[in-house]
Amino acid sequence: MKPVLASALEKCQVLLEALQNKSQQKHLIFWSQLNPDLKNWNETARGYLKSFDLVQKYRDAKEGSPEAFLYSNSVESCVEFSDKYSLEIKKQEFAELGGLIFLSGLLFVVLRWALRRKNQVRFGILLLVSLSFCAQAKAKSEPILRVYSYDALTGRNSFGEFLSKKFFEKHHVKVQFVSFGTAGEAINQVVLEGSKTKADLLMGLDEVMFRKVQKRDLFHELEPSLSEGLVPDLKKSTTRTFIPFDYGFVSFVYDDSRTAFPKKVSLKTFPEILSAQHKVVIQDPRTSSLGIEFLIWTFEKLNDGAKKFWTALNPHILTVSPGWSGAYELFLRKQADFVISYTTSPAYHRIKEKKESIKPLIFEEGHFRQVEGISVLRSSSQKELASRFIQFVLGEEAQSQLPTYQWMYPARKAVVLPREFQDIPIPKQVTVDWDQISSKKDQWIQDWALMLSQDPK
Repeated sequence: MKPVLASALEKCQVLLEALQNKSQQKHLIFWSQLNPDLKNWNETARGYLKSFDLVQKYRDAKEGSPEAFLYSNSVESCVEFSDKYSLEIKKQEFAELGGLIFLSGLLFVVLRWALRRKNQVRFGILLLVSLSFCAQAKAKSEPILRVYSYDALTGRNSFGEFLSKKFFEKHHVKVQFVSFGTAGEAINQVVLEGSKTKADLLMGLDEVMFRKVQKRDLFHELEPSLSEGLVPDLKKSTTRTFIPFDYGFVSFVYDDSRTAFPKKVSLKTFPEILSAQHKVVIQDPRTSSLGIEFLIWTFEKLNDGAKKFWTALNPHILTVSPGWSGAYELFLRKQADFVISYTTSPAYHRIKEKKESIKPLIFEEGHFRQVEGISVLRSSSQKELASRFIQFVLGEEAQSQLPTYQWMYPARKAVVLPREFQDIPIPKQVTVDWDQISSKKDQWIQDWALMLSQDPK
């Protein structure tokens, strides 16, 4: 029998697990107490390991296919993070060596001094012990807020990086974002960890996912005053445990320089006017907030016509991506003509690339509005500090910068948008019956999966 070879992603996962085990070796534990950054890297590694499970099924995809791209992209991400993680551990080991040299030198000085003053040996020992405890106390006295979120909100040049930097400048508190592939994975991790979770806040959860878990008693009740400066219409989405920080309208995005299409169409007839060559890429409603919102939009708005819609769309679906990032990358690589994103996505291309050809489709029936929120975990021991962070996120400074980081609308009212946002039409918002969504959502997902499993031919 031919042996089953480990995939590149599996190999990288094994490497990450080995690095995690190495970082937990006893000789590093003391020094990581003095410098908690190593713990933060461990938590981020766990998020990476979980997010890669979604794309493991694409390991044998045909070369050049969208599935092969999603797989290779995940492998590259894993390898890049592993290199950084390994470097961080080496830095920690170097710090350990430097610390040992320092303590050895200090011990030598103290012993020489003690030999000269035999009656003060006990004092010298006490001095060494005191220095050790002071170092540990200093590390523990520096608060760290941990935020679980999705990958697009974290990393370099992200809104999370901006928030971390500015909040530290103002309050001298470190904010560490722990990244997951999707918001769904972040909340799943919180549920799995339960009361032992190290997260203080969950950021980027949308209304649909929040309503699914709000009865689990995971979240701390916040002061109503935190939502006073929000856009009035967002009050409907605000609860004592879920505070909106941005919102956007779900839509298909396309490039009119390579795909000719009417600017205004009907959602109901959209699949019918696609040509045989047109391809779309969507997100999986079982893993992606954007995916489940688009699914809800079609079933809620089209009612009995939803199955007809998906049956007609099926032949045009290039692939189903676990999350937004992979789907949008396929669109940018010109493998798909349409991708589910936001009406505000074109603002990115206008500002960053000076490109005017990326457009959203505006549907006559209206659009589903995605609202992203931030919540404090009930298990957090830093609730007051976490509330102060939310206040900062909703403040004028952060909200004025949000559009060009998140490419969404800010939740705070009266924020002046960049000109590139002002030119984008604001669509009509569809109203949804949340009670019906709660009772029928799981069935809709089953119906969707069954329809897409059928041969579109």
